[in-house]
Amino acid sequence: MSKMETFTIMQGLIKVSKDGAVTALATHLNDEYIKFADDVVEAGDGSLYFSVASTKFRLHDAHLDMLEAKPHGQLLKYDPVTMETSLVLDGLWFANGVAVSSDQEFLVVCETWK
Repeated sequence: MSKMETFTIMQGLIKVSKDGAVTALATHLNDEYIKFADDVVEAGDGSLYFSVASTKFRLHDAHLDMLEAKPHGQLLKYDPVTMETSLVLDGLWFANGVAVSSDQEFLVVCETWK
């Protein structure tokens, strides 16, 4: 995003401008609160892809996600034109990072517990 940084935090996906103004971009998916978003990348078309480490646990309970050993992670897409958030992948094992290939042909998602 030009002139602004985009971050993921425990409140979902937010945008922070250079003057410090904070704007929530994506806080829910299908009426469920985004609890543990943790990485974001901007694709060439302006879409934002972000990983959600866990849909069940928050940052301070991340160890419980590991102990439970179930795939609660997701890869989500935020479209800045429509301002809609959609599910790309579900059932990931603590999704903790996302990158888009240089040719924009594919995404790579890190699954920490796998």
